[in-house]
Amino acid sequence: MPPPGHIESYNPPDESLPSQEEQEAWKRAAPEDRIIPYLPRKFSSLRSVPAYRPYLMERFQRCLDLYLCPRVLRHRTQVNDPERVLPPLPDPSDLAPFPTRLSMTYADEGQRQVSALRCVAVHPVHGNWLATGSDHGILRVFDVISGALACRLDLGSVPVTSGSTTDQTRNPMVSLFWLSGTSRSSTDLVVLAAAGTCIYLVHVEPLITSQSGLAREDGHGDQNASAVPQRAPATVALPPDVHWHEITERDGHGLPQGTLVIEHGKRIRHVAVHARCDYLAVVASDSDGSAVYIHQLSRRHTQVPFRKHLSNVQCTAFHPSRPFFFVATMQHIRVYSLTTRGLVQKLTPGVRWISTLDVHPGGDNVLCGSYDKRLCWFDLDYGERPYRVIRNHSMAVRKACFHPRLPLFASASDDGTVHIFHATVYDDLGKDPLLVPLRILRGHQVIERLGVFDIAFHPRLPWLFSVGADGACHLWTEA
Repeated sequence: MPPPGHIESYNPPDESLPSQEEQEAWKRAAPEDRIIPYLPRKFSSLRSVPAYRPYLMERFQRCLDLYLCPRVLRHRTQVNDPERVLPPLPDPSDLAPFPTRLSMTYADEGQRQVSALRCVAVHPVHGNWLATGSDHGILRVFDVISGALACRLDLGSVPVTSGSTTDQTRNPMVSLFWLSGTSRSSTDLVVLAAAGTCIYLVHVEPLITSQSGLAREDGHGDQNASAVPQRAPATVALPPDVHWHEITERDGHGLPQGTLVIEHGKRIRHVAVHARCDYLAVVASDSDGSAVYIHQLSRRHTQVPFRKHLSNVQCTAFHPSRPFFFVATMQHIRVYSLTTRGLVQKLTPGVRWISTLDVHPGGDNVLCGSYDKRLCWFDLDYGERPYRVIRNHSMAVRKACFHPRLPLFASASDDGTVHIFHATVYDDLGKDPLLVPLRILRGHQVIERLGVFDIAFHPRLPWLFSVGADGACHLWTEA
């Protein structure tokens, strides 16, 4: 578009006015060939400018354009049955087996007061032992088949000494895992429990033998052995707020001999365990912010991967087969490479507050839940936005996890329900994952707007364990 000139002025300079020859040429030219639709004129003042002569004709041409222009009648598709528009899904009965009914409830008959159960873990190798952690910091181990209480250990009131201060407050248990694949045998009964500012690695086999008399099928191990033997000492100094020590007979505190304690200067919020069970990722927070620690059990070494305190870190996760590390903040999931120590990908679920995170055993899909009732499925090859957002719960999503072998995943919520889904992940990159809702499990009571806190799948069978604010631990099996 040319810059504005004096051609439209009511008092243009003389050099911009057309000459007599230019006026005659403009009159002889066809209307569509004229450069300008009018001849410039000069007036002494603005009040001398007459009315616009072709005004009525232009309005008339405009009305003709509106009246005679062709119109297209667009027909909207009337959808009477929405089910016909949705893609066909397979029948849930064809996707069996999956958990459908409540088969057993694990209870401690000797407890006087029922407290909420915060976490649950099943042995990842054979699935014969079940561990639960309560709001009072009490660790319980059950036999999965018989439902008998094998042992009970109070970790919530253990006095922890850090320098010259001693903390004797009762702490809830926030994370619970069975360790297998460490330097010891993969069938050793080592439980990792996080309560307060400490992580406890307890060899529970002596407790099971002494309290209940139940023995392992393969015999007894060393009763006084360390929970995680140290292979080679670390040569790098530990962070100043992290302390490793092993419980001996002189320490007491009610902990069995050989228990390994990792003390932090901040309160622990979440713990993630690597697939080989030699590395732990710990999220701890205080008034200054959140800190992420990575512990190596075999060397008893701790490193801090981030120099600065990250704000609002909720949970972390390790990739099952590749050197990737997932860090979930309130609204984003960052994927870091442990080899290059750089950011690989940033996922944006579009939620207000992320509550849980889990990685598919294949490693290409990520599942995250949020406190604003959403469950997001990410395909790492799809992009930073979620492939599917599921809004089936009416309250906050507390936990979401995959089955280690079967194409199943589940989500637990404060509405007291557990939703079971089928998830088929294809090797063909051209096919999207198939997600099918299967069953809604209802068996927990909602206490003060708190429902199901944690769930865990059996490592081999289509069984699901759930714990909640009502203090119940349920086993859900196939029909």
